[in-house]
Amino acid sequence: MENNISSGGDTRGRIEPAAAALRGSFPAWYDYVVLLVLFGFAQMIVALVASACGMTPEALATVNAGTADPDTLLSAQQTVARATAAGYLVGMSVMVAMTLAYRRLRGGRRLGVRFSSAGGLNPLLLLGCIATVVAWQVVLEPLVALLPGMPDYNFLGRGGWALMCTVVFAPVIEEYLFRGVVLESVRAKRGVVAAWCLSSVCFGVAHAMPAQIVATTVIGFVLGYAYLRSGSLMAGIAVHAMNNALAMLTLMLGPGVDVMLSDLLPQEVYRTVYAVSVAVVALWLWRACRYVAGMRRAEKSAACGQ
Repeated sequence: MENNISSGGDTRGRIEPAAAALRGSFPAWYDYVVLLVLFGFAQMIVALVASACGMTPEALATVNAGTADPDTLLSAQQTVARATAAGYLVGMSVMVAMTLAYRRLRGGRRLGVRFSSAGGLNPLLLLGCIATVVAWQVVLEPLVALLPGMPDYNFLGRGGWALMCTVVFAPVIEEYLFRGVVLESVRAKRGVVAAWCLSSVCFGVAHAMPAQIVATTVIGFVLGYAYLRSGSLMAGIAVHAMNNALAMLTLMLGPGVDVMLSDLLPQEVYRTVYAVSVAVVALWLWRACRYVAGMRRAEKSAACGQ
């Protein structure tokens, strides 16, 4: 940046070097700590708004017990779903706003996030990514079963508001936050490989419990690949929404989140499903790593050509 000190004692020249030093410095290592604190604050807002909207201990206890008469249970589930959706929408919207404000304060570069549906809704890409997510969940199941913190999704409630929260609010907000803001910010400073890895880890850590951290970190890699491959957040949003919709369908129709696939299938069938899942994961890893490596080479070539 040029020094613009004028002979008339203009102080802009003394300010601009400081601004230049700050420009592009986001994210440094301590920014992740700050973002974690902001995320904790946002979760407090989620809880407060949910409580104000009817998320009482009594309603949650009724949903968890599941032993009330059908009308009482349905009413409690719908109340919990509305409260959760309201709390999530307000709290996570505040999180996005705080992150963007902090990023601007720290001199983050302009985001190049796109929502184009042209490449973002490629059917082959979406189907391949959702199949990979399902395969990863099968492959990781033995590990996840050993970790503490299996999620209890009863706090989501049931019905339309539960679907709205998991299939609309969460995919849009989380993809913008983790693939849009975090990935693009790291990419501008450290390149595509670091961006892909760090955004996925941040996505996993945000889910707090060990069992969820492992699964969601891996899912974050698939969602990041969908974004990088398509160049549009619409791909990640669509895959995220489909995954959450499958999870909600399993929750409503299945035997429960604590039941493993190995408990439901005969051992021979389970071994076959597991082997196919391993093959799908291996093929995806090869394709994804090859594609991201190509993007990294293109970055280096562009840097050398400047």
